[in-house]
Amino acid sequence: MKPIVIISTLWLILILLAPLFSTHNPSRTNTDEILQAPGQNHFFGTDNLGRDVFSRTLYGGQRTMMVSFTAALIAILPALLLAMLNHVNYAMTNKFITILLNAWLAFPSLLIALITLTILGRGIIPVAIATGFAQFPFYLQVSRGIFQQEGSRQYVTAAKSLGASNWHIVRKHILPNARPTLTAYAGITFAYCIINSAALSLLGLGGDPSIPDWGIMLASGRDAFRAAPWAAIAPGVAISITVILINKLADSLR
Repeated sequence: MKPIVIISTLWLILILLAPLFSTHNPSRTNTDEILQAPGQNHFFGTDNLGRDVFSRTLYGGQRTMMVSFTAALIAILPALLLAMLNHVNYAMTNKFITILLNAWLAFPSLLIALITLTILGRGIIPVAIATGFAQFPFYLQVSRGIFQQEGSRQYVTAAKSLGASNWHIVRKHILPNARPTLTAYAGITFAYCIINSAALSLLGLGGDPSIPDWGIMLASGRDAFRAAPWAAIAPGVAISITVILINKLADSLR
């Protein structure tokens, strides 16, 4: 097993089993321990409300990963389905998908996310939907190109000469051969979803600020950064580690 897989698994276990590793209640405030520096009692220090940053970082990872995973599914599944339909019936769907991509990619992804949140309101579900919508056209563009590239291979020509239908060729031939690349880019999409969902939470659009979330922690730590930089550094480092590990995994899959 590759070292990157082991490290990523351990990091994921640390986040998913946050109740076992956390040392304090992540939501409990303590006015006597406001902005305490990292020490034996608080490994990563405390924030501006006296909450333990280490525990909030672990619990915040659960929420951030859940929102980002949901956003990745919202981006990947419809895009993959449209890419498959485009290859199955190119004449009917290609013009529609081309117009859709040109229109969607004409706007910055952050603007699309902000417009979606303006319509849906604040909260983790709207953030997941907005982040997924913002990443949808990129995955559609990549998967569409991969399907078109694989469609020109000799094994597709051989399958057609044997009378296989387009849908059969996509499911049984093209999709299995394209899976490594599609999986690798899915990991990259997931990493982008983590960054973008944290950015939206940083802007105050992630819902209840008392619930641990890496983006919300960055927002609260920003106000007291000069006095207590650890409150913002901990979630920032956690986001960086997660994105790096996901990108390394994506590279290994590719």
